[in-house]
Amino acid sequence: NNNIGLYGNYTVADFTADNLAPSIVETVNFTDLSTNTPTSWLWTFAPSTITYMNGAAADSQHPEIRFDNPGLYTVELTVTNADGSDAETKADYINATNPPPVADFIADNLTPSIVETVNFTDLSTNTPTSWLWTFTPGTITYMNGTTADSQHPEVRFDNPGLYTVELTVTNADGSDTETKADYINAIGLPPVADFIADNLTPSIVETVNFTDLSTNTPTSWLWTFTPSTITYMNGTAANSQHPEVRFDNPGLYTVE
Repeated sequence: NNNIGLYGNYTVADFTADNLAPSIVETVNFTDLSTNTPTSWLWTFAPSTITYMNGAAADSQHPEIRFDNPGLYTVELTVTNADGSDAETKADYINATNPPPVADFIADNLTPSIVETVNFTDLSTNTPTSWLWTFTPGTITYMNGTTADSQHPEVRFDNPGLYTVELTVTNADGSDTETKADYINAIGLPPVADFIADNLTPSIVETVNFTDLSTNTPTSWLWTFTPSTITYMNGTAANSQHPEVRFDNPGLYTVE
């Protein structure tokens, strides 16, 4: 401390900060601890690449400061009262750093089918330099050359169900993880109906065997014949997968 004044209750400068290693996006609160009732304050920062926040200024008693560039900062407080002045200097007191990344992402389809590709977009801030994606369950396939460490992966979900997605991003200043539980609801494919009959010109006493050729694993079937003058044979019915049918009247029949 450098005291200026010959007599009286000259003030003695002192201060503290609530964060000595802030990132360049954080605000540091300085508290004046000077004794003997100073009546004015003057703060100096070297380097001067700082911003006073929330209406504070260089002559505030308790300023709030954002350090705009990474690096070491020396802080000096000069306090004054009617009996004199004093200065406190704390060399390399603040070590400002770049902020760690903050993870975030979005997908372009939250309810894909199991044959569709979902495009994930990294929305993380503060310039991550590496990415790690995790899917639970792990029944996924990375598409078009993307991988678990791609910034913007393309993913196919191979089984129906809910998937939790997690992204961890890292840079030289730290890591952050964003987890979105049950974010993707992958659905199976609807069936595509198709069939064939083994005889398209039967007589009315012959039995025609219908074969279901539908894809994507249907679980129920409903056959309709127009006109409806048919008989299901050999224990088959309208909800059989492969019915056997006798056409009771001559003529053309539409089959659905």
